[in-house]
Amino acid sequence: MMRSDAGRSVAQIFIDDVWKKWNERLFCLPPGDPQQLSFDAVMIHLETHPEQLHRPRRYLIVQGLRAAYPCSTE
Repeated sequence: MMRSDAGRSVAQIFIDDVWKKWNERLFCLPPGDPQQLSFDAVMIHLETHPEQLHRPRRYLIVQGLRAAYPCSTE
């Protein structure tokens, strides 16, 4: 679904909702285009963890963002 333009537009709405609420708390997006960074991170996570596709949408988005952009503990 996320590979088509229409699917990406729909998915981005949900991804944006997560990063806008939880950035710098559960994960830390680096400087740049947050929509592109977050979409790419979630897409990679979904492709590398297909066994998790049954999980809730918000969980998958958070896990993708946490894996790609953990916050520094320093």
